[in-house]
Amino acid sequence: MLLYVGLIAVIALLFAAYLITRILKESPGDAKMVEIASAIREGAMAFLFREYKMLVIFVVVLAIIIALTLDPLTVIAFVLGAIASVLAGFIGMNIATKANVRTTNAAKKGFQALKIAFNSGAVMGMSVVGLGLIGLTLLYLWTKDTKLEGSERNSSRSR
Repeated sequence: MLLYVGLIAVIALLFAAYLITRILKESPGDAKMVEIASAIREGAMAFLFREYKMLVIFVVVLAIIIALTLDPLTVIAFVLGAIASVLAGFIGMNIATKANVRTTNAAKKGFQALKIAFNSGAVMGMSVVGLGLIGLTLLYLWTKDTKLEGSERNSSRSR
């Protein structure tokens, strides 16, 4: 069963990579469109990295709180999930900013624009699924346990 989960994760990431190559083969348009898209991309990536700097502080503080109130495995799972989320967000923003100009250019011709936009969103979706399943698989391989001991301990505290 675990082999299938790992395989699905890899397939999801490979499909995302395939969609990226398809999107990048589309024309970004004329020089003015490329110039505008470059400025948008630069701003979007600057925003993302500024957001990630704040996210690191949040993750560290919350990880400390989790470490003090739950068990170390929960901290590891939380940090692993945060890392997967950051990677998925980076992949998504990266392709979205590249796909936007291609979608705009393709809109001049018709429905090809919808396909580019849809594929761009699918890259983010497949990245989230693939990275999430890889994270869960790694946690399972490490612990060989499907119980969430921290969750059981918390539920008994709240009773």
